[in-house]
Amino acid sequence: MKRLKTFIALMVTYLMIVAPVWADLTIDNKVVVSLGNKRMLIADVDFDSAYAFGGESFDYTALGFVRANTIKFISKGGYSFEYDYTNKKVKVFTKAPPIVYEEKKTIPSVAPYTVTLDYPAAYVMAVASATANYLMISGGSTPTTGMIAVDLKATTPGTRAVLTANAAQAAQTIYITYVTQAWQDVFNNLVVDEAHALTTTGNTLTYTPTAVMYVDNGTNTPLRMVYSADTPASGEVAISFSTKTLTPQAAATGKVTYIKNPTTGFLADRFVEEERFLMASGFGSTTWPVLIWGTAGYLADWGGATPAAPSVLMMAGDDLGTGSEAAVDWFRTKTLLGAQIRTNGTSSTGAYATYIKGVLGEIPGLALLEVRNGIDLSGLTNVRVEIIGE
Repeated sequence: MKRLKTFIALMVTYLMIVAPVWADLTIDNKVVVSLGNKRMLIADVDFDSAYAFGGESFDYTALGFVRANTIKFISKGGYSFEYDYTNKKVKVFTKAPPIVYEEKKTIPSVAPYTVTLDYPAAYVMAVASATANYLMISGGSTPTTGMIAVDLKATTPGTRAVLTANAAQAAQTIYITYVTQAWQDVFNNLVVDEAHALTTTGNTLTYTPTAVMYVDNGTNTPLRMVYSADTPASGEVAISFSTKTLTPQAAATGKVTYIKNPTTGFLADRFVEEERFLMASGFGSTTWPVLIWGTAGYLADWGGATPAAPSVLMMAGDDLGTGSEAAVDWFRTKTLLGAQIRTNGTSSTGAYATYIKGVLGEIPGLALLEVRNGIDLSGLTNVRVEIIGE
C-alpha cells in the first residue's frame, strides 16, 4: 500500500496555465493533476455583472479536455451550481421567492408581443396594468384585445413562463402576481390545459382543484369564474371546488389549468373553499391572510341577496376606477387579520373567496431556483471548480 501511495504521488504533477477568459466568466489559479490516463483540473471561477438565464458558457474543451467525466462547482455564498453537459454551460441556483407580487413587465411594441417572467412559474394569480385586468387564456390560444395567453412551460421544469398579449396592448406595462416553482408542492400538483367538452349540465375535473388559473372556452376567450351556487350568465362558469364540477352558461370546448388539491399536506390543510365575507362601502376582509387566490383573476361578488357579475382583480393599490374591479391586499407578513378586499361597487354587500391561507414564512419545502436573467453576480468570485476528464 505504501508503494502504491508513493507511485500515485509521483504521478501527480502541477501545472500553472495562463487563465482563459470567456465572455462572461474568468478562470484563474488553475492546477492540473495527472491521475493515470485522466487529468483533474482545479481552478477558481469569477462570474460577471449580467448572468444569462440558462447558464453561462463554460466549455471544458477550451481548458484542454477532449471529454469531461465530472465537472463539479463547489457551493459558495448561498449559491449552488449545476453543469449542463449538453450545452457546456454552468447554471447558478439560489433561494427564490415562493410568490412574486406584481412583477413589472413591458409588452414589446412589435410582434410577437411576448414577455418572459423572471422566475419559472407554477401558477399565475393575476395580470393587470394600471388601468385594466388582463384575462388569462391558454398559452396555445391566440389572445384577442384584453386577453393574455399564458404558457407556463410546465413540461420543462425550470423554464420561465411566457405571456403573449394582443397587438392592441403593445408597449403597455403590466404587473404579474404568480407562484414560482420554488413552491414545489404547487408545481407538483399543476394540471395544464385539461381538455373538456363543457356542457351546461356540468363537467367533472379529473382532480379536486385547490385553485383554478383559467377556463379557456376554446375560442381564445376565458370564462369568468363565479360562485358554485350562482347561475352563470353569458361568458361565465360556476366552479364547485369540493365536487370538482364546472358548469358554464353555454357549451364550449374548454381547457382548464388548475392546481389539484392533494389529500394531505400544506395545501390540503390550508385550503379554504368559498368563504363568504361581508362588504361595506367597497371594503371587506377574508378571515385569514391569503397565499394563493383560488379563482385567478376574479372575485365572486354579491349585490344585495343575489350573486353579481364577478369582479376582475387589479393591482393591490389600484384606485378601482371603472367597471367591476377588485383588489387584494396580500399582507405579506403575519397579521391578525385576513386579506383586505376592495371593490369599486358600493352596492356590493358580500363576496366569496377560495384560497390557500397563510403567510410566506410558513410555506414548507422551498426549492432553489436558477437566478434571474441579468442579475449582477460580479461579487461571486473564486468559486472552486473541479474537472476530471481526458
